[in-house]
Amino acid sequence: MEIKAYIKEGHLFIENFFLTEKIKLDAIDNILIYHHGERYENRICFYLLEPIIYENQKKTFWSKLLFYSFLLFNKERLIIEERYHNKDLSNILNKLKDNLKEIIIPNLEGSMFWKTRDNGYEIPMV
Repeated sequence: MEIKAYIKEGHLFIENFFLTEKIKLDAIDNILIYHHGERYENRICFYLLEPIIYENQKKTFWSKLLFYSFLLFNKERLIIEERYHNKDLSNILNKLKDNLKEIIIPNLEGSMFWKTRDNGYEIPMV
């Protein structure tokens, strides 16, 4: 699932097929990125000072049902954990790089901290 990320009016917006996540840039306290597994390459955790705002993308019955179901199971609003492929994660980090005071962008493809190799097998670093 590909996402759309952009900065607007001091917020980071991350959109998928049914949901928009709105994160205030000034509310980002810390960001942790680590290798997650085979299907999703990386996991990103935002630690926030102010809660995230979720908005429904579409106004259809099924979209509303899916949105309210999502809200029912996602009560934590100050710690956000998401799984993304390198392309989507790089997109988000590049948007943040231009808008945050201190951010170090890791080399997602070549970093030895993302995984180690042993006799041809890849072992995620966790």
